[in-house]
Amino acid sequence: MNVLIIEDEQLAAEVLASIITRLRPQATIMASLGSVAEAVEWLTLHQAPDLIFCDIHLSDGNSFSIFQQVDVRSPVIFTTAYNEYAIEAFKVNSIDYLLKPIEAGEVAKALKKYEELQRHHLPYGLENLQRLVHTPAPATFRTRFLVKQGQGLKSVGADEVAYFFAEEGVVFLVTKQGRGL
Repeated sequence: MNVLIIEDEQLAAEVLASIITRLRPQATIMASLGSVAEAVEWLTLHQAPDLIFCDIHLSDGNSFSIFQQVDVRSPVIFTTAYNEYAIEAFKVNSIDYLLKPIEAGEVAKALKKYEELQRHHLPYGLENLQRLVHTPAPATFRTRFLVKQGQGLKSVGADEVAYFFAEEGVVFLVTKQGRGL
């Protein structure tokens, strides 16, 4: 999981990075950015992270301006000391809203929520695509066809069929012996 941290307080960013890597050792902190300008530039130049942890009040403004300047599709977990921005946060891909001081237990719950959303709301996520590509589909072909012949029905083996054709909305079967049914 690739994580981007947007936090202007250096100590808070370090603590958050430490909590994330302790809870999810496989996580990679792609960058820790401290301003709106840095975040806009980074998000413009780099591949989108899997998850963003974002403070609301940054050194050069409100982090919501990031989402007005860049099309951010990554889920966001907001980390802030202010509870009055919760409604606005959920309008920009937010999956959680953590109040400072950030506690490991709250980060753990937020990460679990993110992982559940990935598992259940992205049916064609990378894991599912890999499973679909590497799982051979069972071959289910008809071995016989039931065709109308006169007033009755006749069973014809698939190995006897030369081709099918349609005429005026009716499908016809022709056997390898040249008989049309």
